[in-house]
Amino acid sequence: MLAFNKDIKRDIPVNWKVLNLKNCIQHINTGLNPRTNFQFGGNIKYVTVKNLTTEGTIDYSSCDYIDDVARTKVHKRSQIAIGDILYASICPLGRTHLITSEPKDWDINESVFSIRPNKTIITSEYLNMLLKDDYYIEKLTQNSSGSIFQGIRIKELENTKIIVPSFDILINYTKVIKPIINNQSTNEAEKQALIKQRNELLPLLMNGQVNSDLSLQLFQLMLFFMEILGGLAPSSLCGGLARPESRGSVG
Repeated sequence: MLAFNKDIKRDIPVNWKVLNLKNCIQHINTGLNPRTNFQFGGNIKYVTVKNLTTEGTIDYSSCDYIDDVARTKVHKRSQIAIGDILYASICPLGRTHLITSEPKDWDINESVFSIRPNKTIITSEYLNMLLKDDYYIEKLTQNSSGSIFQGIRIKELENTKIIVPSFDILINYTKVIKPIINNQSTNEAEKQALIKQRNELLPLLMNGQVNSDLSLQLFQLMLFFMEILGGLAPSSLCGGLARPESRGSVG
């Protein structure tokens, strides 16, 4: 049975709730910008809003880097952990990333919010998908501000009213969506590894330093799997190489 909710001006199931986001989470943290706090340089990836994609992944290829000392300062403020949701506070809104593995070699800047759900009320998986929903993207975009970069402030985000299903539905939904999100994270990690291998191998092939048929076929196979994972390089970078028709083409 549905009932009209005056807060969001739409019908929802009678046993569902509409709550302010701040009542469903433990906190919203941010990272730290360099300013006088630290300088770039090191081997820790420094994630900004430009690295959060619309697919829910992190594009590490364009990250700046910081050292361990800087990361300690940043992490003291961000406290990012498994289950937190990263949210790009600068438009276009709706770019999120659910942390599914220990963030050991990266951290975030000030424009990336880290949202930690209160798991007695809402699950990370549900809230992550909710923040990607067109309805909330439009609503939050309307509340964005800024003279140079339009973005959402923490207070406005905390006061956003969200729909919270009954807990049994939340749990069942999470059981379905969690494996999908985990698979996406695994595929993204594999894609990033393939991109790294491609970037290392391509210059060698272009310079003629590697010219055996097997090396060429392995490179073609790598491009083929990158296409499957959604990370195929532009054709201009592929050097006109044809992808293999099957795995059997190696050897």
